[in-house]
Formats: sequence, structure tokens, C-alpha cells
Amino acid sequence: RFSPDGKELAVVDGLQLLFWDCKSPEAVVVAVDGECANDMAYSPDGRFFALGCGDGTVRLHDRTRGQEVRRYDWKFGRIASVVFAADGLTAAVGGEGGRIVLWDVDV
Repeated sequence: RFSPDGKELAVVDGLQLLFWDCKSPEAVVVAVDGECANDMAYSPDGRFFALGCGDGTVRLHDRTRGQEVRRYDWKFGRIASVVFAADGLTAAVGGEGGRIVLWDVDV
């Protein structure tokens, strides 16, 4: 996924998330704990990214600080996809069995 400003590319790869500055061949690798990194999404302003995880959690990270700021768990199995609404105030996840959850992003 490209960041909203198009300057960064993020790739989910199992237990890690790789970030590339589009002007550099070097990736910054972010290891994630647990059964994670099925999907990721940038917030529209690029300040945050959400990881959809195999353990059923969504982990919201502050991109500039590199820290997890919230963790959501709806206990319905593996998260397959995660997305932010255009306003950045709402996000959605899709998981096992076709379940979908929408929530207010509070950071």
C-alpha cells in the first residue's frame, strides 16, 4: 500500500511490515508480535496505520513514533482486511465467516 502522500510504500509480509521510502532502495522492517500482519491500511492523513492480524486483533500504530496506540479485539477470528474511511474517523475490518465490523477511530 502506498501512503496517502505517495512517498512511502508498505508491504505486509507475515510477521513483519516493510516500509520503503519511494526514493530509496532500503526498507525499514517492523517486526510485529504474535500472529499478525494479514493486512494494513494507512489513515487518510498518514499519521497512523492499522494492522489486521491473524489473532483477530487490529493494532493501530502511530506512524511517526512507531508505537502501537490502540488494540481492538472482536474475537471473531483472523482479520482478512482493514480500511479507513476517507474522513479518517471510521475504520472497518473484514474477518472469518464474512464478518464485518465498523468502528469509530479514537486516537
